[in-house]
Amino acid sequence: MYSKQLVPVVRLRAFYASVFRKLGLSPEHANAGADGILYADLRGIDTHGASNFKRIYYSQLRDRTIHAEAIPEVVQRSAAAAVVDGKNALGYVAAGFGMNEAIQLCKMYGTATVTVRESAHCGCMGFYALQAAKEGYIGLSFTNLGAQAILPVPGGTKPILGTNVLAAAVPSGNRAPFLIDMSTAVVSAGQIRQRRASGESIPQGWLADASGSPVTDPDAYFRGEAFLQFLGSRPELGVHKGFGLAMLIDVLCGVLSGGATGPEGTTSQDGADRRYDQGIGHCFIVVDPERFVGRSVFESRVESFLAAIEACPTHSDKPGLYPGVPEYIHEQERRRSGVPLSSTILDELKEISAEIGVEYPFDLSLDCATGEYVINA
Repeated sequence: MYSKQLVPVVRLRAFYASVFRKLGLSPEHANAGADGILYADLRGIDTHGASNFKRIYYSQLRDRTIHAEAIPEVVQRSAAAAVVDGKNALGYVAAGFGMNEAIQLCKMYGTATVTVRESAHCGCMGFYALQAAKEGYIGLSFTNLGAQAILPVPGGTKPILGTNVLAAAVPSGNRAPFLIDMSTAVVSAGQIRQRRASGESIPQGWLADASGSPVTDPDAYFRGEAFLQFLGSRPELGVHKGFGLAMLIDVLCGVLSGGATGPEGTTSQDGADRRYDQGIGHCFIVVDPERFVGRSVFESRVESFLAAIEACPTHSDKPGLYPGVPEYIHEQERRRSGVPLSSTILDELKEISAEIGVEYPFDLSLDCATGEYVINA
């Protein structure tokens, strides 16, 4: 197996956008999708970047399970609150529309809450929270998995909730933004997938079978013999905290939006059949610090707060980095050197280019000295 190859960022983004355009998205929506996927690639969140491009977004657009031409719509607005119908659009389009609506309302009211229903998988929720932080606002973003049930209740024997996700970003003056982006499960399904691809077993606590016994074989998850676990994984480690957060997110993104929730399974409340991954909902909350202590005071105090966190003594010679900094460092490095992609993922992108007639911009040649493939200039 060849090691990962560094792909130029500009070429990768252009490829994503070209494929989306070929599949029927408008230039604006194609760019939104490309930026969302590239965000994960750049920040080292490899479970949510190029590895999902063919498996999720390309496949769903090609098969028309999501709609390339869909335009999300505000169906209800009242002062600082709004509800968006995503119209089963590409998740990046529907979620981006929702966060933008929240930002615009926040400019008027100082705070805003926007829910989105009938959306699809929209990548990293930090991508949207950070959009608010770049405007000087505190941004919170949440997503459920619609009617997709992946995790059982603690001690349960049947999946009932999704790996519901929350993210928060805070403008931090001259420092990297404080940014937390987390699933309510111990790990994402993407990490199980990566372990299976590399032939590795997984640590105890990631998966358990119906009897609650730990499972370390990643294949067991894909055979339906083991389930992901909520944060904490066991009662003595606080599993009910992850479970409670997952329930709250389903309320915000499913119940409050009028969308689907994990317990609905494959049937909606009105009895109509629903694909397990349809009806995904989001919730965005944006807060303007100017309406509280003032923006300059807020950012100055956040900078001091983060500096104190980083100054905390550690057991090693490495500083205690606050959430958002490791990903920020990844992004700076990858913008300079490129995004590392495995030969398997590059093969998937090449297959897409052949299937729909989009130029494949990552020509490889074998370096005889190293025995590795390299990207041609």
